[in-house]
Amino acid sequence: MGARQLAKMEPDWRRWPYLGAMVRGFDRLDMPFHLAGEPSGKLAFGAQCPPGFELNLSFTAKDMLECAASIFDFQNSCRTTAEMSDPQSFSRWRKRNPAYLQIHDFLRDFLRSERLALRTVLPLINAAFCTSIPERALTELAGRVWGNFVAPGNKEGTFLGQPEPCRWPELFRRWLQELPYDIPFGTTADSISPEEARFFHMDPEIWLGGTLGSGVQHPFLGPLAHEWLRRAKDVPGLEFYLDLPGYVTNDDAHSFAFAAEPQLRVVRVFFEDGFDKVFAVGDGLVGPAFKDPELSHLSASEFRGFILETMAVYGAFRRTFGAHMAEAAQTCHHVACPHYDDNFCNAYPLIPASFQQCGFPGRMQEWIASQ
Repeated sequence: MGARQLAKMEPDWRRWPYLGAMVRGFDRLDMPFHLAGEPSGKLAFGAQCPPGFELNLSFTAKDMLECAASIFDFQNSCRTTAEMSDPQSFSRWRKRNPAYLQIHDFLRDFLRSERLALRTVLPLINAAFCTSIPERALTELAGRVWGNFVAPGNKEGTFLGQPEPCRWPELFRRWLQELPYDIPFGTTADSISPEEARFFHMDPEIWLGGTLGSGVQHPFLGPLAHEWLRRAKDVPGLEFYLDLPGYVTNDDAHSFAFAAEPQLRVVRVFFEDGFDKVFAVGDGLVGPAFKDPELSHLSASEFRGFILETMAVYGAFRRTFGAHMAEAAQTCHHVACPHYDDNFCNAYPLIPASFQQCGFPGRMQEWIASQ
């Protein structure tokens, strides 16, 4: 079930939630995964929370992404490399900055060391996403961290005794080769579904260039990702930029990473008077930044229309099924607007001075009429 089918079934997008339609796998990022453990090294996972364990965590793939982003921000906020793995510095930072840290907190308690959790959580999460089931990979890799660095009699004190940055990304890549996959390491599936139940390794270089079901280039696996891997072979620090961002000192790596930022970001600035400002930043509204053959023929104006239309439809679609969005996701501050409470416009990036001037309803009506 896609947005086009919904449009054909019901021309009023505000009635889409009442159709009883379902999209298989659309809620993949929000599917709960249950993990339990003991500081003694025991780990268990499953569809339900395993009973009888001291530590329990219910999390999603989205929680993993949010935790990684929070640790990334913390590292970049530090003034010295010593602060990046310092529990006291991190404690001060998390008090001042709202963050998604439940996965970090579980690892801290499981590994019996906040310092070790801070040193490993970001490269661990990134490595886990090189598999078809990152939640399970996180569990498997966390067990290996405990076995190698926490278990009584472990022989890795020399590695931990090194000053950061240590070669965590390389270590996790080596451990990825050892996981109990359903498809042998070194081979991969031809395609992957959001409902994928098989556990297998996903080599980034093989999956780059992947397309969505419509044939349009995947926005994160396209030319920029190819360029990142190519440049990483020659630009020091770029290969591990996402794993150890605070330790990268090469200006060329920082420059390329900044150039590869999202092509469109929606920023909402909150003011005390309630008249918030929302604006879009990036190339996504001014030109064919995706460099996709399906879109490169569009003029800047046409591409702008495509982006606004896509975000309008996507916002209505995810509001219909309640997935891919936080409860507080709302760009608009016009509480008097008749569409405000329904919040189908949750992803629309252009908020005018008055709701009567908003282009969202007209864009939705035009798009539905064209289907």
